[in-house]
Amino acid sequence: MTLYSVGDSHCDYCFNGIPGLQVRWLGPRTMYRVGRDGLKFLNLKTLGMKADDTVIWSFGEIDVRTHIGRIRDSQAVDLHKLLERLVCRYLLVAIINRELIPGIQIVISSVVPPSEKITREDNTLPFYGTLDDRVGLTRSLNSILETFCSYFEFAYVDVYNPFAGPDGALPIQMRADLLHLDRRFVPIVKMQLERALGYEIN
Repeated sequence: MTLYSVGDSHCDYCFNGIPGLQVRWLGPRTMYRVGRDGLKFLNLKTLGMKADDTVIWSFGEIDVRTHIGRIRDSQAVDLHKLLERLVCRYLLVAIINRELIPGIQIVISSVVPPSEKITREDNTLPFYGTLDDRVGLTRSLNSILETFCSYFEFAYVDVYNPFAGPDGALPIQMRADLLHLDRRFVPIVKMQLERALGYEIN
């Protein structure tokens, strides 16, 4: 059995350092893209994963930072319906992967706490909305993720609540940089993962 994390950069910062874990960083990709492109984008068999492997999926921070609030406001759509549709399409791809590789375990990671707005030199994936708004979006998205993971029988690992400050954001003393959880906190992530899996990782 091999333990993997796949996803955006948070699959590395949050999970790299857990014993035996291999990181498969897929670039600055979104939960939306997973749901839109399906197996053309995320096929665990193509990535070499097999039955009895455990794979953590880590997506969603970019969706919150850049896209969800903008779509909600520009299209005047109901936020709850928007998030449910995003999560359903995302988890459908996880279900298809699980059926393609009987015996594989897919663990769905929550979205990490957001950080305050910054100006990036290249202006890629810009911040949209206030910090309070993005905190609310993160909490709402994570709540729906956790509910649907329970329904579809996916383990869910919480990397939000252990690291959120009183304002719901990622405290500066816990950051590796402008966006990411510092690797010093990977042991806490490991404990959260063990709680989700129901066994210790050595």
